[in-house]
Amino acid sequence: MEPRGWVGGIGSVTLLAGHPRRLAALGLIAAIIAPSSGCVWPGGVDYRDHLSLVTSVDAPDSVSQGMVFDVRIATWGPDGCWSKGRDRIVRVDPFRIDIEPSDREDLVGHGGCTDGEVNFQHTVRIWARVPGEMAINVRRRLRAPSGADSSGTIQLKVHVF
Repeated sequence: MEPRGWVGGIGSVTLLAGHPRRLAALGLIAAIIAPSSGCVWPGGVDYRDHLSLVTSVDAPDSVSQGMVFDVRIATWGPDGCWSKGRDRIVRVDPFRIDIEPSDREDLVGHGGCTDGEVNFQHTVRIWARVPGEMAINVRRRLRAPSGADSSGTIQLKVHVF
């Protein structure tokens, strides 16, 4: 028998496959861990990614060619069912970078959700490849009282010398 690894939402579990009791135990462990894994539970997907609600964007005014610098994006969620999501970067050309930060809404509310707003800090590393003016565009979600949210863009200019 060869050891086989399985990675769940709580941690890594290594089991030896092949024995019926071990396979039954694997099924039981999967049934227990899957609802808390943050991905998929028996009823379907338990989270939804949203374009972030951005409160501020910060980057240096100028950088040297070849330098790597950080763009810091502050976002928030309306309650404790939200967590920091991923950042999608679209490099249109050396003079323009588009960033789409997202945050994740927990649809099931594992462990309960707090009522207060939550804040997140996204950091995106950018490489200043060529001299000139680089536009940093950050897409964001704009909340509407009607619930029909829209999107907008915050733009910063970074001088690469």
